[in-house]
Amino acid sequence: MRIQTKSFFVTLLLAVFLAAGVTACDDDGGTTTDCPEEYTTCNDVCVDVQTNQDNCGECGNTCDATELCLAGTCSPIPCGGNTIACDDTCVDTNYDPNNCGECGNACGTGDVCDMGTCSTSCGGSTEACNGGCVDTQVDPANCGECGNVCPGVQHCVAGGCVGDDVAPTVVSSVPADAATGIDGGLTMITVTFSEVINPATVHAGSISVSNDLGAVSGTTTMLAGGLSLGFMPSSPVGYLENVEVLVDGAITDLAGNAMGTAHTFAFTTAPSALLLDPMSFVGSIDATQSFTLLALGDSGAVAAASPVYSIDATTVATVDAAGLVTCIGIGVATLQGSSQGMTAQATIMCGTEYGQPTTYQGSALVVDGYGITWDFMEDGTIDDGGGDRYDGMWEIEVYNLEADEYQYFPDCSATEITFDAPYAMQASPTIVENDVYNGNYSGDLGRVGGEGMAWQEVTLSATAVSLDFSFYYMYSIESYAGTEVGYSVTIEDMTGGTGETVVIENTDTFYFSNGWSQGTFDLLPWAGETVRIKFHYYGGIYQYDGRAMLIDDVSIVDDQSTEYVVNGDFEAGDSSGWNGVSYIIPREVNLAPANTVAGVNVARSIYASYDPGTWARYLDTYTNDGTETVTLTVYYYGDLGSDDAGVIYTAAGGRAYLEYDEDGDPPLGVIPGTAASVDIPSYSEYWEVTYELTLAPGESKSILAFHLAGDSIEDGPNAYMMNLSQEIVDSVDSMGLGSPYLTGLNLVEFNSISNWP
Repeated sequence: MRIQTKSFFVTLLLAVFLAAGVTACDDDGGTTTDCPEEYTTCNDVCVDVQTNQDNCGECGNTCDATELCLAGTCSPIPCGGNTIACDDTCVDTNYDPNNCGECGNACGTGDVCDMGTCSTSCGGSTEACNGGCVDTQVDPANCGECGNVCPGVQHCVAGGCVGDDVAPTVVSSVPADAATGIDGGLTMITVTFSEVINPATVHAGSISVSNDLGAVSGTTTMLAGGLSLGFMPSSPVGYLENVEVLVDGAITDLAGNAMGTAHTFAFTTAPSALLLDPMSFVGSIDATQSFTLLALGDSGAVAAASPVYSIDATTVATVDAAGLVTCIGIGVATLQGSSQGMTAQATIMCGTEYGQPTTYQGSALVVDGYGITWDFMEDGTIDDGGGDRYDGMWEIEVYNLEADEYQYFPDCSATEITFDAPYAMQASPTIVENDVYNGNYSGDLGRVGGEGMAWQEVTLSATAVSLDFSFYYMYSIESYAGTEVGYSVTIEDMTGGTGETVVIENTDTFYFSNGWSQGTFDLLPWAGETVRIKFHYYGGIYQYDGRAMLIDDVSIVDDQSTEYVVNGDFEAGDSSGWNGVSYIIPREVNLAPANTVAGVNVARSIYASYDPGTWARYLDTYTNDGTETVTLTVYYYGDLGSDDAGVIYTAAGGRAYLEYDEDGDPPLGVIPGTAASVDIPSYSEYWEVTYELTLAPGESKSILAFHLAGDSIEDGPNAYMMNLSQEIVDSVDSMGLGSPYLTGLNLVEFNSISNWP
């Protein structure tokens, strides 16, 4: 026997789908093609091609008698109840003698199919109907007696056919109600009902979605089987958002029973990234710093939920459950913050050997061995960058409309310039082969323009008659930038309480380059003590090979020829035996004049990258500390130094202005963000970019810009510069504060940016 669930399913569903065709009439009784947005005109009739049998997916595409139009595709008719499709027919394998238990399993002559098993007779309260054992009290195909089929969608109750008056309900959803940490880029929201729903009652507004920012656009479609609807967002539902989903109560089942009441559920999405604020900390022993783990989302940044903090080097620093870091030892550690399966990291540097100021205004950058120098003048403008370019670029002039006052951003004194700790470090010393005093290797304390230290702790013999400290060093600078530059070699008494003693020190702030020099010192007064010998350099720009200070043949020998220094000649080919650190670029210089500029406070923050070293970031912040609103026009301009030979072209969708020089100078460019006007012509020394700002009392706004400088000289557009500008724009657009091109900015600074994109 074949249980006849197919015939009534087809009859009813076809009637429903044909009803989806709606004639569009005008006021005169004629037809028109002005259909609602979710309908398509086919032969002057408005139809829903998602569900119409004769126009499925497109006009004229007719589904055959064994198919239904679901989501614009002719699909096999879904089998109802407990039936499955066998040879394009819906059968119940519990009772079908030709498909007993599974498709194609036919029972023998005279046998019956009883609950999916071929048997000689029916058991319990069932009886044989056409070879299958059925309960005529509840079987709608054999209700009361064999062959009595309940019409339509009626049910068989106590051997009699009764109508369907039960409304459909939502039984589940993906994501589930109250779910958390859902991916903000999910592509489908699924709603599943208690029974097959009527496709004719499904429309574009059957599922509506909103988040904290407003409505989320998307497409609603019926999924195969008819039990579920899917909502496909046309754009991400958003990161770190509260998402609410509403299911229309007008949706009905095949019998016409409506839900009646709209169904709602909600979920929250995960952040796009996490960020530790601040991103680094430099402190002496016992210094503390509170960190906050921020979750970044489309609506901004908030404190991450249930953050967990940990530190890798527990002998260097500790962290409590609230994110308070305490330095307890000398060294470098990594702080990690975790929440919702995501992590962020910050660098911790602890001890008296860390945190020395590196006050300079220049950054010596190296790209593939070629020196590129960003040289920032006292007003923050860019000077000559290693070629005939940037002769005072990105100078500021501010016009205050209310005060009718123009004023330039001034040169800043040493007390108005500060330097943030670098955000990248490397172990020191590194090993070099080509510059040595003796043997094959020497120790390099680090790259130029930064700060490097290397030290060893040794315990000296209490019975020694002599203790001779000897070393060779080479310190080279081409120029300096700032008030602190030089080197020192010191002895620190770790156990005897005599503190630190300077062996040699040099703070020359003029052109200085020496070959290998020897230093000696008598350590006999420290016999029996543990001492630290420390080599330290800071500042300076030596662009040719990128090195600032080398050391070699470091030795402490007593009268018994005992050597106390491990690997002092670096002939082990590594830095074994040595401790150290080198601060390397990227780094940030901050200029904050004591006086106002045209009646407002202006601060410049300039960040120069190390790798690849071809971009620098400006963040200029304007703050109104007055009691009245001010309107500013801010002019940025300067001299390219291109001798009027520069050709301008754009990249990154017109958001980057790049230049190549027909006189053979290296390429450069700027990404100014959104400006009121941009005047960057070809064959001109001068650029000018203008911004308009309105500041309420107490309000701050910032202007973000990137400057680019390359080293590959080409008489035409530069592929590297175009790719770099596109990467910067895409990264800042998509990642926000998490972008590597915004490294060093805090949340307040990021939120103040007013000209991006």
